[in-house]
Amino acid sequence: MTTISQLQQKYMDVEREIASLWPKSFARICAACADICCRPHMADEVLDSDWLNAISQQAHGKWWRAARFSECRALGSNGCMLQHGKPPFCYSFYCDRLLECDNPHELVANLFLSNILTALCKMEKGLNLAELAVDEWEKHRLEISARISQAETHVGLVKQFHMASGAEQAAIAFRMLVEMPGLLTASVRRALLGAL
Repeated sequence: MTTISQLQQKYMDVEREIASLWPKSFARICAACADICCRPHMADEVLDSDWLNAISQQAHGKWWRAARFSECRALGSNGCMLQHGKPPFCYSFYCDRLLECDNPHELVANLFLSNILTALCKMEKGLNLAELAVDEWEKHRLEISARISQAETHVGLVKQFHMASGAEQAAIAFRMLVEMPGLLTASVRRALLGAL
């Protein structure tokens, strides 16, 4: 039986994999951007969420709770200090600059990657893993385990995409859209049509 502690480690591993697959172009775009997409309430999700707070403290220690910054408590002079336990929004936020992509299949893969943690946290009956109290974790342990397993599969799909080419990439991108139909927002449709 997988323990809650082991599930949290698996969650951290998924987050680590997502960070390793994160497009380098995004880092360049974000580094050159003067806009602020982070807001204090987003970092507060880590403090308010028992799940994210436990992961953050496991990865970073107690310093996180004591940190105070003007815009975001996790934002330091060199960017976000959190390597694990970030709110899923931090991965899934997309500005128009990030939606600009020459390859529509790559855009789908990037969007899919960015939404893996959001999908992981969405549980049955309208529950969200990031909103569960500590005393609810054990009750939902099997569902949490299943959501993490699905996220691991999704990370594997992104890896397959990056190893593929041409028609194989197109087929994987289509599968991603089937797995996460919510990716096709109006702005994403426009971006995909612009890339075709």
